[in-house]
Amino acid sequence: MKKYLPIIASLCLSPLAFAQSESETKLCLDQALTATSASLAHDGLSNGLSMNYKGSGVIVAIFDQGFDPNHPAFGGRVKAVHVVRGYNDPTYTPSETDGLIYNGSSVYTTDKTSESHGTHVAAIAAGQGGQTGNYTSKLGVNQLNKELPFCGVAPEADIVLVSSSSINKTNTESALKYITEYAKAQGKPCVINLSLGSYTDGAHDGTSDWSEMLANYTGDAIICVAAGNEGALDCAHFFKSAEGETKTEIIGLPLSTSFSINFESNVASTDSNPFTFEIVVFDKSTNTVTSAIPFTFSSSSTTNWLPSSTSNDFMTAFPGSSLRIYTGKNTSTNKLMATLSTTVTSGSSSGTGTGTGTGTGTGTGTGTGTGTGSSSTTDNKILPGSNTNLVPAVRITTYSGQTVSALATKGYLTNHDSSALVSGSPDGSITAQSTTANVISVGACSTSDKYGLWSASSYTNSTTSGKVWPYSSYGENTDTGESLPHVCAPGVNVISALNSYDTTNNAYSGTASANSRTYKWGPMSGSSMATPFVTGTIALWKQAYHDLTVDQAKQIIAETSTKTAEYTSGSADTKKRWGAGQINVIEGLKAAIQLASTTGLPDELNRNLIVEYGNGLVKVFAGNVNSVEARLYNTAGVLVARKAAEGYELELSNSALPPGLYILQVVTDRGTTSRKLRL
Repeated sequence: MKKYLPIIASLCLSPLAFAQSESETKLCLDQALTATSASLAHDGLSNGLSMNYKGSGVIVAIFDQGFDPNHPAFGGRVKAVHVVRGYNDPTYTPSETDGLIYNGSSVYTTDKTSESHGTHVAAIAAGQGGQTGNYTSKLGVNQLNKELPFCGVAPEADIVLVSSSSINKTNTESALKYITEYAKAQGKPCVINLSLGSYTDGAHDGTSDWSEMLANYTGDAIICVAAGNEGALDCAHFFKSAEGETKTEIIGLPLSTSFSINFESNVASTDSNPFTFEIVVFDKSTNTVTSAIPFTFSSSSTTNWLPSSTSNDFMTAFPGSSLRIYTGKNTSTNKLMATLSTTVTSGSSSGTGTGTGTGTGTGTGTGTGTGTGSSSTTDNKILPGSNTNLVPAVRITTYSGQTVSALATKGYLTNHDSSALVSGSPDGSITAQSTTANVISVGACSTSDKYGLWSASSYTNSTTSGKVWPYSSYGENTDTGESLPHVCAPGVNVISALNSYDTTNNAYSGTASANSRTYKWGPMSGSSMATPFVTGTIALWKQAYHDLTVDQAKQIIAETSTKTAEYTSGSADTKKRWGAGQINVIEGLKAAIQLASTTGLPDELNRNLIVEYGNGLVKVFAGNVNSVEARLYNTAGVLVARKAAEGYELELSNSALPPGLYILQVVTDRGTTSRKLRL
């Protein structure tokens, strides 16, 4: 079975000389909060807002691996840890005595001792700062017994952590089912983070089995998905014939390197006119195909080998080569597909008796008893022949509206410097999950030039502040044309919490002690880090407007994201990598507040709401609620009066306000609604 692993973050280390002095001690996550204006939202009362926005009342849920739920970065706000096993899935909840997560009588440790990805991601989205400890500043100066500056985007949100031993589609669906049911039971809005995926996980038209699964849950929560980390690879090519058109393209295959390339179409296996697929020898000197080996499609799978001993024109041109050709259909979507691979797996068996060999290979013993199996994997190549003008390629013909994607899971696509051949591009490296209609896809950018590692080491980011990370993937939905990712967020050497039980991660920036343990914070890079930044951002927007939809969130992102200098002066390709630009937390928050103040919401609240005004007072009766807050805005959207109270009623003074039209926003624990008032 194919495994779907998380997008694992990497450290991009470029050492600087030790710095003796500094003017500031801010670190990467702290710089990210400032660069995106998240810090202004946290201190909303000082920045023209009616309250501080930190994600209170919103659930942030993470499906990942390597969680340390008792890390002090989470401040006891982890409400549930759920482990997907496929049967009797256990859930761990906080103890009423000390707030820690327990596994029976013992403190819960971690789901994976060789991973910190999940802890790091969760703390970016919803970690809190304020711990006292030691850290190294970005200029390489140690700070001892100081308040750590590592704070996530939604530091007051409820946190739900879901893990599994395998990150695949089935387990992801189980995780989403648990999360959405939990959120409904709590009666709170939810934002889900998926820092996982691959550009080869199906077609990029939003109809892959992954996309169809994700679509089942996009109505219950806003789901943020990582764009991917393959934005520097020439790994993708998409081509489509117009209605009534027959179109042929020849795609170059690499020489002298191992590769695996998937071709998938939008053509069902029952189609009477499937696309044609040929392995060809192409002569660069004449720009012609000198020989071709056609392969046919059927509803069943077919595997063909071109081993080095095969006698045909292809092996004559490239002697000693080995190539596997698989044709058939995607069993999940029923669409035609083909795979080319130079990897050879051979198996053998031994033993006495009759029976089937077992192991990583296959085979059959003889006699009585059970055989044993073994296998070996060899990464072969297509080797150049004596005529260097001859290169390997694939010729594909599509008919009347058919689309075919070519995605190199290993190796690349190349035109061999011939204008008659097609090469690959990073445009299309976007994860298949990102092409789902109602998710938010997130790419990575840099908001800092330097970061520190303990002890007294300063490093320069290879991607400086204001630049898109060159590995950040991008592309589009090939059916709708929607450009992806939607937005970029800080994802280059972001410093966040690490799993204290992870025995493999030794690079860290700061430490603090709690629960008789030493906890660490350290840097990671990738769209995996950028995605939870947007997840936390939307949690703040959800705090302001509980019923914010994914379409509204996309619109806010499109209208409020920051256009950096690189974006403004960049090419069309650069702009596509950026999406709408760099996430702007507070401008998006203001837009969400404005939506909440002008959009009628829950029917029950509207039915029960009574508003009386006169003699300098606005009286609010909200019915069956436990708390109520009244916010009065003028027609310019400026908050001019505010009052909150426990219970279902309050009185708000408007005696100091001039007569005119105002918008009254009523916020309760059961929902939010609004009224227009002429005072």
